Parts: sequence; C-alpha cells; structure tokens
Amino acid sequence: MSDNRFQNREGQQVPEIGSEVIRDGMLEKRSSPQVFIDGQALGGADELETLLETREAGRQAA
Repeated sequence: MSDNRFQNREGQQVPEIGSEVIRDGMLEKRSSPQVFIDGQALGGADELETLLETREAGRQAA
C-alpha cells in the first residue's frame, strides 16, 4: 500500500500516524493512531488513557 494508509478492523482506509487528515475542513497531522473501543472511535492515546482512567474509577467505586 503506497498511499500511506492501512485498514482498520471494519475495513475502512485509515491514515497512518504522521499523515495529513482533513477534519472539519482543516488539514491536520495525525499525531497518534485512531483507537476503536466498543466500536467507538477515539482520537488517539490521550483519549484512550482518559477512557481507561474513567473505567478504572468506575470499577473502584462499584
């Protein structure tokens, strides 16, 4: 694949880390890979870490 993309589990073409992405009409650089949890797309490592911390806090409170 020479177009700087890979496929996620759903078979969608996803830009690789460091590639440019058009989002909301703005050109951005991908700084971290997109992460899917329970079918929900997260922006990357920061959001994943926040989600995991939230889940852990929920387990400890239960």
